[in-house]
Amino acid sequence: ISYTTTCTASGGTPGYRISVNGDVPAGIGSSSGSNSITLSGTPTQAGSYQYTVIATDSNSSQAMSASQLFYGNVGPAPPTLSVQPSQIDFGTYRTGNPAPASRNVSVTSTNPGSGVSFSANAGSDCDWVGLGGNRVTPANLFVSASPANLAEGQHNCTFTFTTESLT
Repeated sequence: ISYTTTCTASGGTPGYRISVNGDVPAGIGSSSGSNSITLSGTPTQAGSYQYTVIATDSNSSQAMSASQLFYGNVGPAPPTLSVQPSQIDFGTYRTGNPAPASRNVSVTSTNPGSGVSFSANAGSDCDWVGLGGNRVTPANLFVSASPANLAEGQHNCTFTFTTESLT
């Protein structure tokens, strides 16, 4: 989840020095203007963070300073699935021929790398396809074609893989 905050200095003598001290989450960068600083980005690591933005005016004899404390927690990134191969072509089936050979599909996840439950939902024209195997990453699934449910011709079947929960 992306994050953006802008802190603006006012009052005192313009020509502000604005700095950030503390623990800013990895993935968050800063950009400064003449009287502001913007922190933005997408945190890349879960954890608790605390940082302070400090603005000091340009009056060298009696510089004025103000600060604002920020703190919060960053949760883990949602898991993503990777399916390899992403597409399988069984070719054209002819009535009376043996079923096309079964194929393997590998499903892995990130954030965390394992233990993510997922579902595999078949699209239309998929009565002829079987999908077997454990539905927790990392998983090796077996995709098979059943000639009993397969009409002659070229067939396409799409599966949608969706994360369900962490185990």
